[in-house]
Amino acid sequence: MSANSATAIAPGRTASPEDVAVAKELFGLMGYCVVVEERYMDAITAYSGSGSAFALAFFEALLLAGLKVGLPRDVALELAIHTLTGTARLLEEAKAPTQRS
Repeated sequence: MSANSATAIAPGRTASPEDVAVAKELFGLMGYCVVVEERYMDAITAYSGSGSAFALAFFEALLLAGLKVGLPRDVALELAIHTLTGTARLLEEAKAPTQRS
């Protein structure tokens, strides 16, 4: 299944392994799900929760750059979408860190 979301869950003290498995399965229906310790939840909220806004800001800049160089809007839009989705697929398949990691 293609991930349409990213969800982190942190089991409480009383959560059984079965509870965690059910929660992970349910959230997994919507996309990627990871089980983490509670201490990571604030960072994940800031990092992953805000990630879509940063990605959309970059997407808008890419689209506007296409328009600035004279591409028709429909062409610039499709190229921006496919450039980013193709890059995301490459990253997912490679599972390799970037050079700055």
